[in-house]
Amino acid sequence: MTIYKKIDDTIAKGVEYLCIALIIAIIVLCFSNTFLRYVLDSPIVWSEELTKYMSVWLAIVGAASTVRADGHTTLDILQGLVKSRKAKMILFIATRIVVVVILLGLFPAGVRAMQVLGASTAASSRMPMWILYLSFPLGAVCMLLAFIRTVPEYAKMILKGEKE
Repeated sequence: MTIYKKIDDTIAKGVEYLCIALIIAIIVLCFSNTFLRYVLDSPIVWSEELTKYMSVWLAIVGAASTVRADGHTTLDILQGLVKSRKAKMILFIATRIVVVVILLGLFPAGVRAMQVLGASTAASSRMPMWILYLSFPLGAVCMLLAFIRTVPEYAKMILKGEKE
């Protein structure tokens, strides 16, 4: 498990750096385009399109960081009503299994989208669309790896009463 943790830590750092780079790029591109549009009357034609695609990457791949922090929006009302730590843990694991099943469906759908739609190019940036659709299988894999590592840790914490 130690090797897996090292690999997983490297993937987690990579996801964090990617998200930081995407946020910086989005801010710089939006600011530059606004300046060029309103001050120089010469906007960047492909700016809005590329910003949307970077936002998709940020949301899909960045969700793995949220999984690691157990920060996704969940319906904790039922878990809050349950008094038994063991029942809370089972409920916690069950809700994460539902998400894992969805992710296991997202992965092949993303791969299929890359195959079917990936040969086309974006309208203004001329970017190959497979780059956009790559975010879905990559994000699914990153989230699945995060779940594999964090669910057992959080489940133990719930059982010990260290986490609600």
